[in-house]
Amino acid sequence: MIPQGTKKKAASHHQEQVIPLRNDPKTMVIYTDGSGINNGIGAGIYSPTTNKYQGQHLGTDKSTDVYAAELTAINMAITYAKETAQHFNRCFIFTDNQLTIMTINQPKRQSGQYLLYWLFNQIRLF
Repeated sequence: MIPQGTKKKAASHHQEQVIPLRNDPKTMVIYTDGSGINNGIGAGIYSPTTNKYQGQHLGTDKSTDVYAAELTAINMAITYAKETAQHFNRCFIFTDNQLTIMTINQPKRQSGQYLLYWLFNQIRLF
């Protein structure tokens, strides 16, 4: 779900949603991020549930982009959720990139098709 309105409203809405999840010991929460800095692109995940951080350097901004990093981070989160599934009944993955969310909800012929294919396959096999 993409909340409408200001960033402040979105952050408040997120906190209302996530606090009960974080207090449930059988629920995994994972945050994802893809970013670029100093001509490098990377993807990362963080789970406050397990205090796990994982990052991956994807290359330079000449060989990849932040959109691919966002999709890679979601794939990393799904992989981590699968690895820890025996300890949790539910898993919520949060991402802040609206283009990525819209692409997952309504895939078309945009860039990153191989990453979307891998993402959907991982979910299907989960």
